[in-house]
Amino acid sequence: MKNHQHHDAALAQVADRREQLADQWVRHRDAIPGFCPDVVFHPSFLAMLKDGAGPEGPEKVFPGVFKLPRVFTDGFTQLLIREAEEFMCSGLPNGRPCCGRVNWGVVLNEIGFSGLIEEMMHVFNQLSSRLFGEVLHVTEHFAYLIGYRPGEASALPPHTDFNDVTLNICLGQPGFIGSALKFRRSEHDPHPFEYLHEPGAGVLHRGNAWHEVTPITSGERINFIIMGIKDDEHTVPRARRYQLYLSGVERDQEEDLNPWGEARSSATSTNLARRQGS
Repeated sequence: MKNHQHHDAALAQVADRREQLADQWVRHRDAIPGFCPDVVFHPSFLAMLKDGAGPEGPEKVFPGVFKLPRVFTDGFTQLLIREAEEFMCSGLPNGRPCCGRVNWGVVLNEIGFSGLIEEMMHVFNQLSSRLFGEVLHVTEHFAYLIGYRPGEASALPPHTDFNDVTLNICLGQPGFIGSALKFRRSEHDPHPFEYLHEPGAGVLHRGNAWHEVTPITSGERINFIIMGIKDDEHTVPRARRYQLYLSGVERDQEEDLNPWGEARSSATSTNLARRQGS
């Protein structure tokens, strides 16, 4: 009962924050465009969507994991980063992802990108269904930017995501060292596949794919991440619990936040593994 009351209070805070941001931030932002594929997506990505393949991908690099060619245009990439930086300097409440475990991050759904991302999800729904061989019909999504820098908590142990499909696009900055994404067949797989982020390129993977993030040792990595939840009987409870995750619920209150209703990592890494943002 105590946890449910705590969760209800946290969700109420999320609703209050979003209402405040809608009034004090979103309605004043005219820089965020409507959805136009040619403005958002890089020509190589559009060609891949049209042809179903292409010289640059998609490339299956691991079971349940696909590397995508350059996804966004330079202009849209710069817009995302600029809007995030301006918002974080505004002094308005920030629902940072990963329960605030990194210093640079913003939930895009809350700062005016919801409509645009909703349109983007139609594209990624089609792509996910084609690559994974099943109709996923993602209806709930949470999108955010996250930045990793040396000296911060930039590593994540092996974990799986709450959601059904994750799109992870590296926006930059060029020249960073480390911060690789390792995929495993199981939590203790001794032979992981190491995916090295390249600015502009993306990776699409199932939420139940085991993965980890290595520490960044130099530079800065900024990534755009969409976590999609498919339409099924678990959509509402998982979406609700993910809202709690984004709301910054304290570590000692997170034990029952697993939207799958089962253990997704070992006891030694439970708390950290539930902080996504790979």
